[in-house]
Amino acid sequence: LLVAWFTVRRWRLGWSSFGFNRPASLASFLAVLYLAALGGILIDQNGYGLLQGLPGYPALGVIPRGDDPLWRWIDLTAGLFLVALSEEMVFRGYLFTVLSRCNLSAPWIVVAGAAAFGLIHWSGGLHQVLVTALAGALFMVLYIRTRSLPALVLAHWIVDVVAFAEVMPAILFRLM
Repeated sequence: LLVAWFTVRRWRLGWSSFGFNRPASLASFLAVLYLAALGGILIDQNGYGLLQGLPGYPALGVIPRGDDPLWRWIDLTAGLFLVALSEEMVFRGYLFTVLSRCNLSAPWIVVAGAAAFGLIHWSGGLHQVLVTALAGALFMVLYIRTRSLPALVLAHWIVDVVAFAEVMPAILFRLM
């Protein structure tokens, strides 16, 4: 967030360079939130099963689980929200701005954004790279259509909470 603030101040860019434009309407905000959250959850909960037979490399590590309920609650709320905010700013808002200034077409921006988002998750193994790349492609398509990040930030946070908080059974979203 400090890098974003510095960039906005130094190069006199607006926050719109990071995707913070007002949604067109409440209905479009809610539609994007619903599509991104549901699509992201379905990709996350089913992608690993689809890739089960695919060879890859194992995860290099796991995110440690905190035992203290207060710290776990803080991590699953504020921590995951900051992750969603920063990843959406970088991999949707700012990356779209940079790539569109390089005159890349929308399909190439989706591919480049998906690849970058997937590769940032490389420590989770090849399966995580592929699953997050697919989710990143969905989110970039929705961003290109709306040019607004707030609904995508909330959807990203919801996907992460469902994946990590164990507040609802994952079986609810499994298609297979």
